[in-house]
Amino acid sequence: MQILRLIIPLALLFSLTGAGNDMSLRFYAVIAGNSVEQIDNLLDEIEISGDAWKGANIYKGALYARKAGLVKTPAERLELFKKGRLLIEQEISRDPNNAEFRFIRLIIQEHAPKAVRYQNNITEDAELVISKFDLLSNELKTEVIKYSRTSQFLSIPE
Repeated sequence: MQILRLIIPLALLFSLTGAGNDMSLRFYAVIAGNSVEQIDNLLDEIEISGDAWKGANIYKGALYARKAGLVKTPAERLELFKKGRLLIEQEISRDPNNAEFRFIRLIIQEHAPKAVRYQNNITEDAELVISKFDLLSNELKTEVIKYSRTSQFLSIPE
């Protein structure tokens, strides 16, 4: 029984690290959706994976910020959004030229309510994503193109 408790988390960890693109694709699907349950499940998976997921805080931060838009009480919304924003900013300060991180912040800032005053980096993030677009993985390029179809600030020719 004790071995099972050790094997299950290790199996999950290896599946997460071996399927980085798969996890990234899941992240974008969850962030685009409206399910608190899916957000919570992915947050749990990221938490279990520890440092195996490079830049885990950016993903967790975006998920918390997205979840803030789905919960009912204003106090919980504000708490979740602040937590998410802090994680996003911490990760970007560690790797300010990471185009995916800046893309994620762009998504969150573009959809953040005006009241939270989190729209300061939209233009610079969009410019950085555009300038590094050719260097992105094919999977991330697909996500950027999909998002650009509805974005007011990100324009990627298809």
